[in-house]
Amino acid sequence: MSWSNEQDLVGALPGVVSEEEAVETSGVLSEAERSKTLSKVIKNRHDISALMQYKCDVLNQSDAVITKGAKKGECLALNRRDLPKFQLASSAVKAFPSEEVFESVDHYLCTFESILNSSSLDLETQWAKLLPLCMPHNDRAWCYIKIIS
Repeated sequence: MSWSNEQDLVGALPGVVSEEEAVETSGVLSEAERSKTLSKVIKNRHDISALMQYKCDVLNQSDAVITKGAKKGECLALNRRDLPKFQLASSAVKAFPSEEVFESVDHYLCTFESILNSSSLDLETQWAKLLPLCMPHNDRAWCYIKIIS
């Protein structure tokens, strides 16, 4: 996806003030202040446009993970923070204190599967890459040895 018209791209963003709105609301400002404000609005719009174009360019690069029949840009991007952290309510120590705690391994795996499926990732080919990222650091070796290999 490429953005051919910066106005279309930035104009659709919530909270973005147009040049006209900036000038209208700056009625109490001097001409120099109005000009400075307008310049800032234009620069901010340009920066937002450049950032969004960069994001589109990055998403259009060849996919790093395999997806289930999804075209580029159709699936949700998944990041390490999106994955549920493996910790059970019965554990004495919580490795991820601010993260969700699961009642059972089945509950955790259902959540893990749902998140992968919502992103169009192929569960059968990607689980082995992603599951260790969800484990506490001291359990990752065990995960590789006992589950993945």
